[in-house]
Amino acid sequence: VLRFVGHFPDFHREKIRRLNLERFVETPGYLPHRNIPQELMSASLLLLLYFSSTGSPRQLPGKLFEYIRAGKPVLALMPEECETARILKRANLGIFAPPEEPEAIKRSIEELYSLWEEEKLDRTPNWEYIYNFEHKKITGKLAQLLDKVSDEYTHR
Repeated sequence: VLRFVGHFPDFHREKIRRLNLERFVETPGYLPHRNIPQELMSASLLLLLYFSSTGSPRQLPGKLFEYIRAGKPVLALMPEECETARILKRANLGIFAPPEEPEAIKRSIEELYSLWEEEKLDRTPNWEYIYNFEHKKITGKLAQLLDKVSDEYTHR
């Protein structure tokens, strides 16, 4: 079953209905944020879309950090040169396909489905790298930076 949590446009629902795929697709809509970790952990694969029209290639979607924290493989429809892709690669979680190439997306999905059928979809996350994004670690780095800036300013 494909489960799309969050916004799911009506025209996609209509296409699913026309193709008689309702029994394979769930669209619960938006869920309370407290439910998201359980949703992520129960998934076999996560989907992350990149829209170049929404900003810079260095812009990071907030859900990226929830995704890597879950340690699940991510089908990333994005250019491999963007910052989000770089993080997914270092975390050893990304499977990439260019968003503007339907045939490449189809091949990636077919390959992922075969891996899932063979129970070989899981990846070994780079937890050492992923832990760099934990709130306590980032807060500590920010505190060190503020201390440094403050020391430099007061010793002028």
